[in-house]
Formats: sequence, structure tokens, C-alpha cells
Amino acid sequence: MTNDALQVLLDKQEITEILHSYCRALDRCDRPLLESIFHSDSTHEMGGFKGSSSDFCGFAFDSLDTFDYSQHFLGNVLIEVDGDKAKAECFFRAYHRIAADTVAEGVLSDHTPGIDEDLFIAGRYVDRLERRDGVWKISHRCGILDWCRWEAAEARRFFDLGVGPYGTRDKTDRLYTV
Repeated sequence: MTNDALQVLLDKQEITEILHSYCRALDRCDRPLLESIFHSDSTHEMGGFKGSSSDFCGFAFDSLDTFDYSQHFLGNVLIEVDGDKAKAECFFRAYHRIAADTVAEGVLSDHTPGIDEDLFIAGRYVDRLERRDGVWKISHRCGILDWCRWEAAEARRFFDLGVGPYGTRDKTDRLYTV
């Protein structure tokens, strides 16, 4: 293996960790982590939002505050590296529990007030990334939505069953304490 080929593999791994860190940041409500994966001049298009990635972080956390919990999965990650620039495409599936008393507006305008609902969203993240000062970060993210599904939620929740440990949406999660 050449040094160039090895460097491309290392770059792809670093970029993959950035993509996965986005999901961790959302699901653990870790705003500093979310902000750390974007360059300061990064731009964002997602779910009706178009603007700076910094502003998107605020938009995302305003939405996250309305969810009881969420979980994001990535798959089919493809990365093309060209020197200090890269393109990435990855498929995502996201799950969100929307509480009965959530106000049905904005991205949640399809929510049925008065019942807990589960919102499933699938699509792709298409990113441009750049390595600056030796560090890869996202310079532009476009979230492409393919489908969504709303379902009435079962009242039962895993942590109500008396088993665990279970995930939390803050720094008390086992991720941060192990």
C-alpha cells in the first residue's frame, strides 16, 4: 500500500467519525459536539432551514427540546477524497418521540396534538468537507428528505419496564461516564 492510499483511508475514517458525531450530538443533546464538526463559515440546508451551520445548530436544538428522545442511524456511507477536499453521501434514518402536548408548528406541523407520536424520517446527508489546518470538518451540508411516517406511540416506554441502563439526552448518559 502506498503512503497516498493509506492517507486516503485515514482521511475517510476521520470523515466517517465526523458524520457519526453529528448523530451522537443530536441524540445526546451535545451542542458543543455538534458545533465542533462544522467549519465556522459552513452552510446548511435541512428540513426547510437554509443558512449558516452555526444557526442550524440553534434550529436543531430548538427542535430537539420538543422531543422526548431521538435516535439517528447512518448507512451506505460513501466518501470521495481529493486532497484537502472531500464529498460524502450517507443515508440516514431518524426516530423522534413527540409528546402529546407538543405544539404542532414548523417542522412538527403534522403532529396530532393530544397524543404521543413517533416520527420516522429517512433521507441522505450530502456533504462537502475540507481539511483546514490538518482538521477535517463539514463546509456544507444538504439534508435530502426521502420520506417520513407518523405513528401513534405506544404508551409503554422501555425505561418504564424497570430494566436498564437506558440512554439519556445529556452528559449523564453512560457514554460520558464509562
